[in-house]
Amino acid sequence: MDCFSLYQTGVNRLTASNIPQAEFESALFLAVILDVSRSSILLNMPHCTEEDTVCFYSYIERRCRKEPFAYIIGSQEFWSLDFLVSPDVLIPRPETELIIEYVEKYFDKNTFKGPVLDCGTGSGILPVTLATLYKHANFTAVDISPKALAIAGENSRRHKVSQQISFMQQDFMAPLSFNQSFDIIVTNPPYVDSNTFSSLQKDVVDYEPRLALDGKGDGFVIVDHLLRTLPIHLKAKGHLFMEIGFDQQQRAEELLRSLPFYGQYKIINDYAGLPRMIHAIKT
Repeated sequence: MDCFSLYQTGVNRLTASNIPQAEFESALFLAVILDVSRSSILLNMPHCTEEDTVCFYSYIERRCRKEPFAYIIGSQEFWSLDFLVSPDVLIPRPETELIIEYVEKYFDKNTFKGPVLDCGTGSGILPVTLATLYKHANFTAVDISPKALAIAGENSRRHKVSQQISFMQQDFMAPLSFNQSFDIIVTNPPYVDSNTFSSLQKDVVDYEPRLALDGKGDGFVIVDHLLRTLPIHLKAKGHLFMEIGFDQQQRAEELLRSLPFYGQYKIINDYAGLPRMIHAIKT
């Protein structure tokens, strides 16, 4: 079939369903199906087989039902790396890259060896990305979901860092069992207010795992618990990097001031200028 006609049909259907960036997504679906670059689709318009056409229409219809693009193609970019994703894990967001950026800021890639803990690893973006940057460091990544851990393991193998990372199934709302303490703890915990969960975008509410989003109660329950309990697992002068909700800065600062564990702390804004990450250093 004429690839341009297919592309244009996709654009029209996505636009009619109020999907932003319809041109971009239609072209990218074709690029994924044909295993070529998006620019090749737009410049060369290669031929599409009947099988390609059926697959493309399937993708378009799923997207029109507001299924996230990343789940349809099965991957999402994070820190310029391609990560496998499924509805068992949260889709990586750009703001989480802030954690990687600040670890890089404080720790030298050539000398740092860890250990590092990731609490609630999901698809494994944090330990896998850090392991690609810190070749001599070792990591422990925990999650309550065995399905999430399976995907994280696949991503560690995909990026050839599986020997650096130990994956463990644990509930971080219960006491964590480790026989070591860590130089760094990173975590992107659930922090969405339970009462406002249903008001999130349809592609989030209907498709992404609530377990990875719902922060319980007003959204601060899990953040509160982790800020109180994670220092037990940090070495003296160890660093904690935690993503939080953009509306949680005041509560986080009040809690941090009340806790004796942290000698230094600050809230760091994301790329949109919103308060997004706690960086705290244990006394």
